[in-house]
Amino acid sequence: MRPSIQRFLGSMLVLSLLAGSLALPVASTQAAEPAAASVLVEDNFTGVPAGTGAASLGYQYTAPASGTGQAETAADPGGTGSVMRLAVKGGTGGSFAELSKTFESQKGTVTFETSFLSASGTQPYLNLIGRDASGTAELFAARLSSSRGKIAFFSTKNGPADSSVAFTPGTWYNLKVEANVQTQKVSVWVDGTLIFSRIGIADSVRSIHKLQLTTSPSDGELYIRKVTVKAAPVTDTPPAPTGLYYVPRNQEIAIFWDAGVTHASQHNIKIKEKPEDPWTVTVYNKTNFLPTERTSIKKVNGTDIVNGRTYIVGVSSVLKDLDGKMYEGPTTVIEAAPNDIISLPSPAGSVIGGCRYSTPTTERSGR
Repeated sequence: MRPSIQRFLGSMLVLSLLAGSLALPVASTQAAEPAAASVLVEDNFTGVPAGTGAASLGYQYTAPASGTGQAETAADPGGTGSVMRLAVKGGTGGSFAELSKTFESQKGTVTFETSFLSASGTQPYLNLIGRDASGTAELFAARLSSSRGKIAFFSTKNGPADSSVAFTPGTWYNLKVEANVQTQKVSVWVDGTLIFSRIGIADSVRSIHKLQLTTSPSDGELYIRKVTVKAAPVTDTPPAPTGLYYVPRNQEIAIFWDAGVTHASQHNIKIKEKPEDPWTVTVYNKTNFLPTERTSIKKVNGTDIVNGRTYIVGVSSVLKDLDGKMYEGPTTVIEAAPNDIISLPSPAGSVIGGCRYSTPTTERSGR
């Protein structure tokens, strides 16, 4: 082996070792199950005899405007037992079959879970339907479908947003949607992975009372294994952030915590030097980082933070309701210290220059 190649490989080994030591810990991201949730709908079609009509199971079926439609249990195309089959065939002008189930109107958090397969075409619409302040007009609160081959969330407040999850006909998906009327925030998980967490419910929606499922238009088959809807009441105590950890930087502390909590309209970011000191507080209101929210802290009381000094860092969730009132929840706290940049010389003759990095110390808290 030529000396130049040896030096290059040696440099790669050094960088590889550094990369291993600098690997960031991954904060776990769990769906934020509302506290004291009550079960509104819990349907598992596996044991229901094939040929059972949707109406006998408490669902309202709306036939397509043209073509033929059907809503009844059938053999599971990918497993054992039965599923609910919603279908349209020979429809024109975008006709689709619709299945819905109404439950007691909710003004807090509604969590909808299902396992579904669309046999062909585009992804069906999976919707949560709400009402306005008068309680009369029906409005979309949350809409899930597909766009450009991806599973997409169609916000009634901020427009559509594609995910990175491909929609493939003939594939089973486990979907979870958490919609908070108070904060207007919606979080969506597919197969246990958080794919959306954003403000998405229109100002006019003041409650949620219905689940709605539709086929792909014209010719579509939707298979559903189970449906669960849970709800939690209006609250003035948002939960404490979980999974908080930090990564030190030069005169800077980068912090990360679990995303997807629909009770949080924004977060308060806090820092102080001593327990008895007052907090220095800044507001963080971004909600587009997945699977962790992230920001950084550079100052305390208007002064640059000091490398090597330990600080107390906290994050709290803040709920802003539809009337504009702000409610702050408990603060999750860790200790954190920034670190100076360290220069690392490269081997003699290396084609790669020196490396500079901060010591990779982290602390994690789920408190």
